[in-house]
Amino acid sequence: MRTLPTTAAGVAAGLVAGLLVWQVAGADGTEHVTPYSTTGQYAEGVSLVSGRLITPVGERTELGDFPVAIALSPDGTVAAIANSGQGEGAPSQTDEGIQIVDVASGRVLQTVHDHEADQPTFYESGLAWSADGKHLYATGGGNDQVYDYAWDGHQIMMVQRWKSSLRAGAPTVDGSQNGGIPGTAPLVGDAAAYSRGLDVLPDGSAVLVTNEQGSTVAALSTGNGTLLWETPIGGAGQPGGAYPEAVTVSKDGATAYVAAQGLNAVVGLDTATGAVTSTTPVGDHPVSMALDGAGKNLYVTNANDDSLTVLDVTGPTPSEVTQVSTHLTKGEANGSTPDAVAVDDATHTVYVGNAGDNAVMVLRGAGKDLHTVGAIPSGWYPSALATAAHGRLLVASAKGLGGAPIRSHAQYIVNHRHGLLTAVDRPSAATLAAWTAKARHNLTYPSTTSRLRPAGSPIPTLANAGHSPIKHVVMIVRENRTFDQVFGDLTRRDADVKPAYTEFGRVDDHGRTVTPNIHALAKRFALSQNFYSDGEASIQGHHWTAEGVSSDYTEKSYLHYYSSRNHPYDPTAPIVYPRCGAVFQQLARQGKTFRNFGELVGLSTAQVPTTKVAPGSRCGTPGGAYDEQSAASFDPNLGANLSLTSVSDVDKEQEIEAALDPLVQTDQLPQFMYAVLGNDHTDGTSAGKKTPAAHVATNDLAVGRFVDYLSHTPQWKSTAVFIVEDDSQDGLDHRDGHRNILAVASPYAKRGALSSLHISQASVLHTIELILGLDPLSSYTQYAAVPYDLFTSKPDLAPYTFRTPTYPMDKKNPDAKPGSAASVPIDLSSIDVAGPMLEAQIWESVHPGVPMPPALIAELRASGGLKEEALRAWARGERCSCRPLLPGLVVAPGMGDLDD
Repeated sequence: MRTLPTTAAGVAAGLVAGLLVWQVAGADGTEHVTPYSTTGQYAEGVSLVSGRLITPVGERTELGDFPVAIALSPDGTVAAIANSGQGEGAPSQTDEGIQIVDVASGRVLQTVHDHEADQPTFYESGLAWSADGKHLYATGGGNDQVYDYAWDGHQIMMVQRWKSSLRAGAPTVDGSQNGGIPGTAPLVGDAAAYSRGLDVLPDGSAVLVTNEQGSTVAALSTGNGTLLWETPIGGAGQPGGAYPEAVTVSKDGATAYVAAQGLNAVVGLDTATGAVTSTTPVGDHPVSMALDGAGKNLYVTNANDDSLTVLDVTGPTPSEVTQVSTHLTKGEANGSTPDAVAVDDATHTVYVGNAGDNAVMVLRGAGKDLHTVGAIPSGWYPSALATAAHGRLLVASAKGLGGAPIRSHAQYIVNHRHGLLTAVDRPSAATLAAWTAKARHNLTYPSTTSRLRPAGSPIPTLANAGHSPIKHVVMIVRENRTFDQVFGDLTRRDADVKPAYTEFGRVDDHGRTVTPNIHALAKRFALSQNFYSDGEASIQGHHWTAEGVSSDYTEKSYLHYYSSRNHPYDPTAPIVYPRCGAVFQQLARQGKTFRNFGELVGLSTAQVPTTKVAPGSRCGTPGGAYDEQSAASFDPNLGANLSLTSVSDVDKEQEIEAALDPLVQTDQLPQFMYAVLGNDHTDGTSAGKKTPAAHVATNDLAVGRFVDYLSHTPQWKSTAVFIVEDDSQDGLDHRDGHRNILAVASPYAKRGALSSLHISQASVLHTIELILGLDPLSSYTQYAAVPYDLFTSKPDLAPYTFRTPTYPMDKKNPDAKPGSAASVPIDLSSIDVAGPMLEAQIWESVHPGVPMPPALIAELRASGGLKEEALRAWARGERCSCRPLLPGLVVAPGMGDLDD
């Protein structure tokens, strides 16, 4: 909650003049935010990892992790909220709970988990009350469950649970169940239909459920859960199927409307028979719907093209009334991500939750005259809306107040996403105008750093984008390290580090160099110490580094990839891509040359169906592929980024050199090059595999060799290399669990610079957009701060010479000793699913006998599955005389046999 050291503090202080002051409840909130502030709470609001601010208005209630649904009881007294976080069923966690909140007071009356040893209870976005208010129904996602809770006026109690589909089965080897997308086998158990959305017939006789991964809609009797019908809703020939998200029943109960993300359409079904009655095109990735009180207009939010479609549903076939942009600012690039909608019939107002803008848009007007009249500031990532009595608006924000809670605890960041409920009364016109101005300021605040650009900077202004002395950009993407984990050994006075958290410093505890190159590059060129991951894990991370955004589908699925939810592992399936695709598509669209060495994000050769261009959208068609340039832009011989440690990064780097040599010699070096070097992910302490330090040292050598190679080419004089991590998931950091590593190597890098400007991964892509003259990939890159202070107008052409780490890069892990963290099997079948246990193994490997930090022990305890005796021993730096795992755990692929 402080501003890092800077020589431009005076300039920065001037940027906060005239801002609205907002006091955060429960925090000091006295310091003013500046472009050099870290994440946390300030007088102007909460500074997120992106540098954007949030100032949620209204009465606030802290929720469990990642709330995704609100259902208001028919009498309006209570709201049920479904939390859908990452956790593994630990009874103390609310990330798999339904919370009952008193609407008048905002008090949480009840939190329900209902965990059973043989059937963990998970929750998804399907949540609805029966018309008489006596029952609350909810969906479970990966366990294909629908839950029936009885409400007695004081609390809910589960009375029945039903299966949402009879079509789910074990996946085939090629993953054909999920549209033929490779690698979509679930992590644990049978393949799931994935119960997602839910609504109740007006007479209460049945609930309708969408099965997202099964591409079906099912009707279940509320009497005994009998499956009345189950209907596939299309998607034949479309990779991944229809992906039905939400379902809304017409006022007369005769028709169910289904938002099908994969079809970019709303599908109508006869509720009596399940027959498909209509398929109406809407926008890109429809995800939420709401009917007005008269049952005439159906409002549909389209998450990928930032639009709201209004359908007239009074006829036998829905017809489009209008489609309007939900952008918060004029000229905003894609990234608003409207994912929630609610209607206030009394004032003819439509509310749209813009998850990407951290605001709720307010729209009014009849028919084609529907237009935006203002915005309401929310928490981070508004995900569900409901209107209560007297027009009070309830807003659930999935990521709550952002990084502040984890900033002070250095926790495993995937597992702590405390949500926020805000209750907002109808504002006056003047209040709404002030809120709108504040919401826009919050969104664009990082871009105010443009005034910090020094004259002559090699990073051009927006008006002069593409006119830079830098003609070639290289982006090296590594895996999962935090700033403290690698640079905690910095000794310069202005370094903001915690030495105790260092695991892969320049030198290890025995004097062997592990990361001599990244340290030498930071000293020789430039380094940021206030740089953050925009996401929490690799599933998002590679989208952020390649696309500058993480789609709503990814945001609401990635938490489930890392737990026993049976969610398909589909990080490169067509459904996950944002509207504008990846930087590779943008380069191809604008006629730029590029090479992709190992990044699968953006390489998909099939997309969901195209839609018309939405109002305000900059991208005419969904992401698209770059098939026509694949042969020239992608090296198929490189190890895929989903196999980060099976191929040595040194071997990859040598292959990259071989591919670039003829281009260097003919002066045809591409304008953009992207390389995945991921050995620093490590394999933990799995016996027989390389030690964590050996993997990290191998990665460090590869990075050093690559910069060495580039610096000895004729094109070096016009080259800039950006070295980043895809995320900061597997390490401790005293400042924020999102704090990442960014080093810049270039003749134009400011020698020895240690920047404290608050930037994120989107800032790197924004800088590249300005250098190469690219249109913004998203609103995140569009408004991201630019690290001008990492660059100089006076180039230094001296080349770089790599260092060879003295740590033995072929060193293997020994057999695990009983009672150690190494003795706990971890899942290495997919990226990052090992969770904080991998972090614990790394600590034990590089600091044998050293007590694990309290923050890591706390996270292991919260994640569950480990004996308290083991945790206490590890906290002392010892092994326990026990089998660390609790009995009865489910075996995941790649884990081997667990202790019992």
